[in-house]
Amino acid sequence: AKAGTESLSYTTVTGVGEDYFQMKGYAVSQGRGLQYLDIRDRAHACVVGEYINRTYYGGSAVGQTIRLGGQNYEIVGVMRQEGDELEEAGVDIYSVRTGLMDDVDLGSPAYQPLVLPEVAILVGRSMGIPDSGEAWFLLDRRFQMRPTLIEATTTLTPKKLQRYNVIILANGVPALTKSSEKALKDWVAAGGTLIASGKAYKWVDEAGILPIEVKDASHKEDSTAYRAFAEKKEADAGNDIDGVFLNARLDISHPLAWGYDQPELAVLKKNNIIFEKNADPYVSPLHYTDKPHLSGFLSAKNEGLLEGTPAVFAKKYKSGSVVVFADDMNFRSYCFGTSKMFMNAIFFGKCF
Repeated sequence: AKAGTESLSYTTVTGVGEDYFQMKGYAVSQGRGLQYLDIRDRAHACVVGEYINRTYYGGSAVGQTIRLGGQNYEIVGVMRQEGDELEEAGVDIYSVRTGLMDDVDLGSPAYQPLVLPEVAILVGRSMGIPDSGEAWFLLDRRFQMRPTLIEATTTLTPKKLQRYNVIILANGVPALTKSSEKALKDWVAAGGTLIASGKAYKWVDEAGILPIEVKDASHKEDSTAYRAFAEKKEADAGNDIDGVFLNARLDISHPLAWGYDQPELAVLKKNNIIFEKNADPYVSPLHYTDKPHLSGFLSAKNEGLLEGTPAVFAKKYKSGSVVVFADDMNFRSYCFGTSKMFMNAIFFGKCF
């Protein structure tokens, strides 16, 4: 398509009948839509969108000519710009009259451009299979983002990793060779965002990207005392944290908290991983409250261990960054409150 001397490389041209606009619910803001006589007489008539109208015709496209397929067509109408697509995608558009803000002005160096995430998930027997599947489902089905699944035993090289800017390790320690470990660590250092959850914290710690210490949540039985067999099941239940909602305090000023307006968040915990507080006070945007128990069985011992401990670490590593979640933020794909933070890690991992 051509508007004057300018080529419209990415314009979609569709041949339709006079009933098309009514069937689709489209309205015309200028001129008219296509009519029966246009179809009957094979008239070279067309309706253009508001973008073409404003960009190439200064808002006055009606009555002018556009070249399609080597032939001139008269523009008889302009479609009214609709916000349906934005509304369906959950995108809100706000206009501003000034660039002066209460905190950071528009155009300030404090703003960072976002880069389209290219995501890979390391999968396989050494990784958390349900956790990896939940992350894939969230990205592929809910957000129509197509993550690449990489077998954790695959040899990783800088060339293979350079196409990705986000890599996810879900609740497992990848069985990587020394060369693959170095390639992944160097990828983070060069600017990649590494997101680890659950047991994957071990790889982050052992690789020297972020030192992480955990509390000893194991229960030591008194071997000198006899216990009734009927008490064993209850005793075991008291040792494990297996499906309990905990209250966590959220730093809503942190990039990982973008879109949240409440300083507390319910987190589902299904493991005994309890992080020790880091010496850096800025790396834990989410931590369990002093009285974290909300729902589910939690022993007094475990609640005491959890009080005030970090649920998330987020820190720069050279030119890259790492986000470590203690818990499964996407459990069974219905914990939307924590899935939002997981997605924030994907999109805003370069912002802290």
